[in-house]
Amino acid sequence: MALSFAIPEPQSAAVLRFPVPETPPATRVSPGPALPYQTLRDLTCGERMVIWAFRVHASGCNACPVMVRTFKDLLGPYAEAALRAFRQFAETLDRTARRPVKVSRPGNLFLSQDEKLLLCLFAAAQAGDPDRFCAHFRFLSGHDPRAPFAASAHVFAEALRLRGKPVRGPMVSALA
Repeated sequence: MALSFAIPEPQSAAVLRFPVPETPPATRVSPGPALPYQTLRDLTCGERMVIWAFRVHASGCNACPVMVRTFKDLLGPYAEAALRAFRQFAETLDRTARRPVKVSRPGNLFLSQDEKLLLCLFAAAQAGDPDRFCAHFRFLSGHDPRAPFAASAHVFAEALRLRGKPVRGPMVSALA
């Protein structure tokens, strides 16, 4: 299984699979202001739904009745299509990612770097930004997304948007 658990600590690089080169303090950029979230407390309902769904999937319980009920409660008439799209996206990512995607255990307060990247990816899908979606997906999986990835991510993200559950991405002004 390509999705695996990591138990991140705040401001820790321990969840990264690859070593991060040390940059001189003068050129180091703080990641905090660029992302509107660092822990579960900072997330909107839609963002918590994305993280929770991936954590449950990684634990091997993606067909459990609680997941189905949660999708129905939060997404109403879009639940069935959104759940099918999410499962297709997560299972295909499991099989095709070139490295394990690290997610925290369900209930952990802190977000792994890959979970933050998943939120950015779904924010780009919700915003209809294919270039940003491809860039986040490429960084996450190690290859370009094929059509089913983009379509399934868009269906899930659009269901969240239609039910008033936005997924925020990085603040572009902070990245410039």
